[in-house]
Amino acid sequence: MKSKNKNLIYICFFFAVGLVIITPTIKGIEQEKTKSTIADKDTYVDTDNPLSNYGGVNNLRSGFGYSDIREAYFHFSFSDKPDNVTKAELSFDIWGVSQTMPLTLSIIDASWDELTMDWMNKPAHGQTIGQFLVASSNIYKIDITSHLTARTKISICVNMTIDDYVDDYVYIRSREGYYSTSDAPQIIWTYLETVPEVRIPSYNVFIIIGIIGVIGFFLKKKLK
Repeated sequence: MKSKNKNLIYICFFFAVGLVIITPTIKGIEQEKTKSTIADKDTYVDTDNPLSNYGGVNNLRSGFGYSDIREAYFHFSFSDKPDNVTKAELSFDIWGVSQTMPLTLSIIDASWDELTMDWMNKPAHGQTIGQFLVASSNIYKIDITSHLTARTKISICVNMTIDDYVDDYVYIRSREGYYSTSDAPQIIWTYLETVPEVRIPSYNVFIIIGIIGVIGFFLKKKLK
């Protein structure tokens, strides 16, 4: 009787080993994911009201307003940006568009305060890092990956240059005024994340499990 019990144990053991061997393994694979960093400061300035501050408003303005110039400013801190970044895009919800307008993105190197900045004390524009056409109310995304490689923060001015003058301005949703995350002024990070390897049973595995069960059932009956 003991010998038969041993045989049953050996059979089950070898079937279990076979089960592990034939179970396919999917090794760690890289999946593309996204993460957002919403602006931590934003405001705009206006030549018609050179001493006025607009930090905290729901919508910023950029462009030429018939008799005045308006510029929007955004600041992003991203010390927690993900590793393996493949793309970084500025995303703005722009509306109130009545005609096609060219907008310019410039880096702002000097520091500024959201609640005290006005036209008179605004920082100078630095390097131009992009231009894009606004043709209708929409969310616009601008690739700035190459400018963020060694940075943990960045300030951006969105304005219309004299060379691209159009007598109009647009509204840009601010960090205080968005309704859903997709509307917020943000940097969208696209990055690669490795998924750990997993074992996934195939249909053959389930068949073998059934066979093991049948063999075990008949062996048990014979041993009684």
